[in-house]
Amino acid sequence: TPTPPTAEELGAPDRGLVVTGVPEDLSVEEIEVLLAYNAYDKATWSAYLDMAGTADVEATTTGTALEEYLETYNAHEAAGQHTEGAERADAGEQHALTDDGSSATVAVCADQNQMTIVSNSGEDRTPSNLMHRFLIHYILTPQDGGWLVSEQKVISEDQC
Repeated sequence: TPTPPTAEELGAPDRGLVVTGVPEDLSVEEIEVLLAYNAYDKATWSAYLDMAGTADVEATTTGTALEEYLETYNAHEAAGQHTEGAERADAGEQHALTDDGSSATVAVCADQNQMTIVSNSGEDRTPSNLMHRFLIHYILTPQDGGWLVSEQKVISEDQC
């Protein structure tokens, strides 16, 4: 039986990714889903920081979530931009598996107030609509023996 991860284990503070909460009393499958979401979170965050490719993102993501990510990544790349700063994520919200196991939802409060988008020349290009706390539902679907993020839905802004 896997041990539920701690917030410290899920974060990457040296990379500016801080996890402030994880749910308790998770089943084995819920732990697998949380770890799959966390792999996605680390991959997408690192790709935006480094702008060195999306292989890790593509390994953790599918469907509309992947399409939307690649669209944004490619726009940043074309504009010569990357991300700096920090993102704080509280994954201690609800987690739900569908009864038939066809999908799972991870609810995360993502605080992007310390995150900036910067041009290669060092100019701040952060749009004002990014500087908020967002409650986001990540939908994961089973694929190839694991779970992949397939969709994300912003539920609210500055309400978590």
